[in-house]
Amino acid sequence: MTVFDHLEEFRRRLIYILVFYFLSVVICYLFVDDLLLFIQKPVTKLIYIHPAELFIVRIKIALSLGAFATFTCFISQLYLYIKPALRESSLKTSFLYIFSIVLFFYSGIVLGYLLFLPCFLNFLLNFEAGNISAMITVSNYISFLFMLLLSFGIISIIPLAVLFSVRSGLVEAGVLKRGRKYIYLASFILAALLTPPDVFTQVILALPLILLFELSILISSFSVYNSSKR
Repeated sequence: MTVFDHLEEFRRRLIYILVFYFLSVVICYLFVDDLLLFIQKPVTKLIYIHPAELFIVRIKIALSLGAFATFTCFISQLYLYIKPALRESSLKTSFLYIFSIVLFFYSGIVLGYLLFLPCFLNFLLNFEAGNISAMITVSNYISFLFMLLLSFGIISIIPLAVLFSVRSGLVEAGVLKRGRKYIYLASFILAALLTPPDVFTQVILALPLILLFELSILISSFSVYNSSKR
């Protein structure tokens, strides 16, 4: 394939993803009130302090949940785009990797919502003191919730994504080892984007990303070593 063929293929895959995302957002917005009732269950009371806040929150919910729903389409289109570059021997197991990545991503989101969100809220709201009590705005809660769920979704797929990249020949484990400092920097940047603007929270998220990356390299190196011995 020529460079223009690759660009045309990339454009076509991108259009599929954007169309899927648009439809997902529309469907989510049609059920946004029911979704909002479900999402706010972990907290007892939410308030809003701006006349347009609830409308903006509805848009935010539709956009965020539409993005989560589009992840399956994104991964499948990405796989179809890079499929010609994969090794012949890895094509048999690549579908299993893709399915596992999607499964782990959504499992991380569900686990984050059902298990870790109540724990985080319980811990953070226990800092009330004296006459100071929490009055959480619905906008702040939704932002916190979706950033938390996205963080757990990303963390859940890091080992599988790295292992798939190495086993399929897209990248070598040695390249990942030499690029550690860039991965560490990217982890802190991603943590800064996904969390509130305080250093403690960013470090709490960045450290698991780095540890999972190192674990992924170790597993990938061991897997490649075993494959070479066969």
